[in-house]
Amino acid sequence: MKKIPGIWVAGLVAAGLLIGLTVNGCGDAVTEQTTKSLSSLAINPVIATIEVGANRTFSCIANYSDGTVAVVKPVWTFTGTCGVVAAVGYSGRFTASLEGAGVLHAEYLAQLASAEITVTTNEAAAGLTTIEVTPVTYKGRQLGSVTFGAQGVNASGEAVAINPTWRSSNSLVGTLTFEGTTATLEVKGQGTTTISCLTGGVTGSASVTIEGYVVEITVESDTYVDQSDPATTHESDAALKAGYVNATDRRYETYLRFRLTGGVLPTGASLEAAALMLYPSVAGSSTLQIKKLNSAFTAATTWETRPPTGTFLMSGNFTAGSYNQIGNDALLVLAREWYAGTPPNYGVAVIQEGTVDGTVVILSKEDGTYPPRLRLEYRR
Repeated sequence: MKKIPGIWVAGLVAAGLLIGLTVNGCGDAVTEQTTKSLSSLAINPVIATIEVGANRTFSCIANYSDGTVAVVKPVWTFTGTCGVVAAVGYSGRFTASLEGAGVLHAEYLAQLASAEITVTTNEAAAGLTTIEVTPVTYKGRQLGSVTFGAQGVNASGEAVAINPTWRSSNSLVGTLTFEGTTATLEVKGQGTTTISCLTGGVTGSASVTIEGYVVEITVESDTYVDQSDPATTHESDAALKAGYVNATDRRYETYLRFRLTGGVLPTGASLEAAALMLYPSVAGSSTLQIKKLNSAFTAATTWETRPPTGTFLMSGNFTAGSYNQIGNDALLVLAREWYAGTPPNYGVAVIQEGTVDGTVVILSKEDGTYPPRLRLEYRR
């Protein structure tokens, strides 16, 4: 049989490739007695911050099916423009050249591992002593996002340019993304977290508390009526009209109904704030009024069969091209009544009282992208 030199065997053992081998008495070929497989691969450290001009050594750890662990010699690569990696023995040595971030990769026996690398400038040389994060505290509901900014400051109170790394202490509260001195937390759950901004050995932080919930309910039904076209229905139109045109003595009224029962909100929810969210494609400068409806409207409603309006809720001005949020305590009381089921939920009207000239064109539920919504804040 063909012999296997001892140095080859030693090399295979070190690489974790020779497993359970026995050499026969003549020193000839070996036979396999036991087997094990590679379970997982990891890079140590998995996260690193390195200053420009510095280098850092990484190792690759293999975990095998029999519970053994070994440092192995992978193929090292780096995705990014802030530095390069070179194999030095069993290690990967990363040399930082530019500010930025990237991902270090290790490949071994068809498995991959990765590590996050952030390269920063040496702010300590510029006299950085403090990082101020704003807002320093945030308390809100479970919806949307929170944006944070950071400013480096030296001992004299002067601004220092920084390119920091950001971290969140509780990923259950939200997902944190960042670029330079700006970070955004996409809120996804209740709880508290600390947002940290760090570079050059200096750390700034902000505290976040998410309490309660927010839901935005898309309008269930909507339509408008036209005084100058009194027998026509507009329930299927992609836009709603409200207001008064003085030159032609023409009046429009918009009707909206939002369903709050039937599982839209959890049982026992305590409503704490309410606001209409309307997206105008065209808006005049006048103030329009929002009133409670005293009877129902349908897809067949026309100017001739329009429902009567009741209690005044609020008034508001509109701006085209974005959601306009209009709310107050009167709307909150009405929403609580709708949620309780008494009195009946007929919806609200957007109108122009008197002869003040001004109209607004609001995108309807048929638009699909920016339908009318009712924004509710609640606890449970």
